Amino acid sequence: MAEKEQSLARLKVIDREIVHVTHIIAALDWDQQTYMPASSGNARADQLALLEAVAHNRNTSPEIGELLGALDAADEHPEGTDNDLNRQDLAFIREVYRRYTKLVKLPESLVTAFARERSLAQSVWVRAREADNFSEFAPNLEKLIQLCREIAGC
Repeated sequence: MAEKEQSLARLKVIDREIVHVTHIIAALDWDQQTYMPASSGNARADQLALLEAVAHNRNTSPEIGELLGALDAADEHPEGTDNDLNRQDLAFIREVYRRYTKLVKLPESLVTAFARERSLAQSVWVRAREADNFSEFAPNLEKLIQLCREIAGC
């Protein structure tokens, strides 16, 4: 039981770090959509791509896989059958396991390419919308769709 408690505690620490990084990403994204000067688009795209890579690497780290293994995360635990963990902890483990098994299939290069293109497309979309010129945004949209298809293929 002590091993499971230690594994769960460590998993929660890692998850908290991931949440902090995703909140930073959200703050930068919000700034881009509200106050950021238009000339900062490329730098912001690079920043967001880097932070998405950090989050992806943390989400898919071998340590998380080991911790999930120690917690028997792949096993189905019907409610009430695992006396070591409460329902909230079981739900947390299921969510981390679901996220881990999904993200571990994505290469970092694809994650960063999507983050960068999404950020660049945001700036182009704003200009295209103001000018009522969809054709200016169309290439970015095509690239985003292509990246979404690659992600789905993984």
